[in-house]
Amino acid sequence: MTFGALVMKRVCSRIFEKRRMCAAAAAALLFASCLMIAAPALAGADDASLLVERARRAAAEDRHGEAIELYLSACALDSTLSPRLGKELGFQYMWNDRPKEAVLWFERYIELYPEDPEALLGYARALSWADRNSESLEWYRRIGRRHPGSTEARIGEARVVSWMERSGEAEALYRGILESEPENLEARLGLARVVNRQGRHRE
Repeated sequence: MTFGALVMKRVCSRIFEKRRMCAAAAAALLFASCLMIAAPALAGADDASLLVERARRAAAEDRHGEAIELYLSACALDSTLSPRLGKELGFQYMWNDRPKEAVLWFERYIELYPEDPEALLGYARALSWADRNSESLEWYRRIGRRHPGSTEARIGEARVVSWMERSGEAEALYRGILESEPENLEARLGLARVVNRQGRHRE
């Protein structure tokens, strides 16, 4: 090999080595960038889970306003939680005397889980508390058709009918429940209110 060819070979080798090192550095930089991008997302997911746990503890202790804030903070960190937490947020808004907002969260949840009886019953109750009695009554009846053994749906129907000042119908519904469940306290109280409203105090 001539001297010139040897020099050229060494020059090319150095060029290729520099390119290889640059490519490796670029790959390392890209990998580090991916980690930097992924880290906040992973941290956010972890933080969201912790917030949901704290929200559930607050809800269990009847700290509904705090539970709402924690649930919403979790949803802000992880948007995929938003519809799945709709039922829990619906109940917290309802127990916090904010039924209109409860209705919206229940609706989001029911779109995903239309057969969840607990969510459907919560939705029907929230509608009644939001002064949407006709819609609430329809939902209670719909739940009763899907789940014929649901005493809560029957009591909800009777309660809403009573609020609509259809006392005779409400009385019949409450008495029907008591025929099968004579010790049902909610039905007994509901019937007492209906009878009292009619002026039949001695009954």
